[in-house]
Amino acid sequence: MILNMGCGRGLPSHKFIWLGDVRIDVRKARNVTIVADAHHLPFRAETFNIIIAFEVCEHFLSPSQALTEMRRVLKSNGKIIISIPNVWRVGRRVTWLLKRMDSLKSDSVTYHRQIWDVYELNNLLRQLELKIANIYWKDRGKQSIKRRILTHFLPPEISKSHLFVEIIKN
Repeated sequence: MILNMGCGRGLPSHKFIWLGDVRIDVRKARNVTIVADAHHLPFRAETFNIIIAFEVCEHFLSPSQALTEMRRVLKSNGKIIISIPNVWRVGRRVTWLLKRMDSLKSDSVTYHRQIWDVYELNNLLRQLELKIANIYWKDRGKQSIKRRILTHFLPPEISKSHLFVEIIKN
């Protein structure tokens, strides 16, 4: 079974919001099957093979509690797949230099309560007895021509907008 966490706020055309056997969010939406809080998942231990949390971890009040709950409901050979904003992307770093660090925590749509780079995320996961199995740097959404040219010449670690991280239990 697949659990999709935080899928309710996306646009109806967004393909990831319909992914999963169980789709949860804190608010009811057309694609949400169960209204639930990620900090207190209403499922038995080792229920899901895969847990997806795209663009949601940075919004949690307590990421460690939510990830602990994900670990609890994940089967022993299962996988958690998350995506988070890439704080090292050139555009975000320039914004930080010109404005200040707080600008990394907010965007035009929602407030990001936390931000991590890959090292900080790895430290958090190790504390929770979780392990990074794989990392992919990808862009979300459409890119301008200027952005496509930039990403062609720069490494993905500083040019792509998001990290997609596969996580397993230790």
